Amino acid sequence: IQNDFDLIGVDFDWWFRDLNVYGLYVQQSDDDPRGTGETIDTDAWSVEGDYTIYPWLIGVLRYGQTRQDFSIRADPATQQFLVPAVVFMARANVKFTAEAQMRLDDAGKGNDAFVLAVDFAF
Repeated sequence: IQNDFDLIGVDFDWWFRDLNVYGLYVQQSDDDPRGTGETIDTDAWSVEGDYTIYPWLIGVLRYGQTRQDFSIRADPATQQFLVPAVVFMARANVKFTAEAQMRLDDAGKGNDAFVLAVDFAF
């Protein structure tokens, strides 16, 4: 598959004491991502706030949207999601995360996911 694409974006990152708010906007244009001759344009953005409750405990809340524009078939509904999470830093290089991935758009209702993760590095 020969696919040429363009990708452009912008982001911001702002700190106020124990609150970090950041976000991004990305626009992508694919001329043939599936090898079918169909072009797809995608717009996506998200904003997230991370609040340091304690040095070892962080609350997270993220909201985002993704919209796709297909040249051949009908466009899907804009996908909207909300992700609340709690991050527990157990020790240096060991992190536990509990998060809910909630779809807010009608097409995604009932497709929520709950994730427990452990990250570690050496």
